[in-house]
Amino acid sequence: MENAINVPLAEIQKNPTSLKGKKVVVFCNKGIQADEAVKILKKNGVEVYDGTSVENIKAIQKHTL
Repeated sequence: MENAINVPLAEIQKNPTSLKGKKVVVFCNKGIQADEAVKILKKNGVEVYDGTSVENIKAIQKHTL
């Protein structure tokens, strides 16, 4: 994905509002950290999408195009 950056969960936990105003898609191998990131970001008013499944990615692409 063009202009994508990797932000570790620990960084999101320290400063969750740093991503405010951006569309955020979270990924991780098992989904555990992604779920935690989604909770934190939503709680802090960040537009966030769970990208851990193909169905979610297709929905995100449809929604953001």
